[in-house]
Amino acid sequence: MEVDALPDFQMLPYPAINPQDQLNNQITLKTTSSWTYCGPLLSLDAHTLPGSFNTWAEATINGSILPSFFSFLTYVHEFLTKNNQTHYWLTIRASKATHEFDVPRWHTDDLFFAPPSPLPPSPSPTTTTTPSKRTRFFQLSNIFKPQINPQNQTTTSTSIPTPKAAIETPAPPNWKLTTTLLGPGTLFIPIVSTPHARTAQKSAKQTARAKNPNHICLSIRCIGCAMAAESVRATLATQLARDGAIVQAARGQC
Repeated sequence: MEVDALPDFQMLPYPAINPQDQLNNQITLKTTSSWTYCGPLLSLDAHTLPGSFNTWAEATINGSILPSFFSFLTYVHEFLTKNNQTHYWLTIRASKATHEFDVPRWHTDDLFFAPPSPLPPSPSPTTTTTPSKRTRFFQLSNIFKPQINPQNQTTTSTSIPTPKAAIETPAPPNWKLTTTLLGPGTLFIPIVSTPHARTAQKSAKQTARAKNPNHICLSIRCIGCAMAAESVRATLATQLARDGAIVQAARGQC
């Protein structure tokens, strides 16, 4: 399936494993953590996976997610190959049950591989090619944490990195495939509501930044950044709830 023929958002079916096989595997989580890989398409062989995956899985999971993981990756590799892609950014996020996030937590994925925005003119006569702290803060502050369900959940997603040689192309790859390997599927805003949702998010971010115009922290974990992020989440939870329409990926959908 060619990605150019798809709309901005669509549920895609893939051959998932039998639910009973997953139940028999008795998967539970030891802790909340994530594993990330960036590079060529992996070989779908448990013995050739990166050592970091085995270390992460042993510390995070009771049981094995490999059957579900390989089922999804088989589809992903076929999809990427048809779209002339040979590398990906792959992330597995494992989230234990918690009541900490029993509130709507909407977010959008950032374009991690998009070319950086041009720097604004500096008021200083000194010429420099180093981005200012304020500019870098604005870039970092666009990062939002994912929505986490109150049940054990293991999700995986793939993003397509843009090769450096193609960084100046008018339309670099910026799409993503995501699914839930264990637990309830992620909630999405349907495509008909996307324009309103993006407008609401942009407005909420601008309001949060305007309240702290001098904040230049480069860390996304300081108190000021956390307060701004929570403010945006609270605003979106209220504004996006008015639409009421959401879609959820079923088993075997990405």
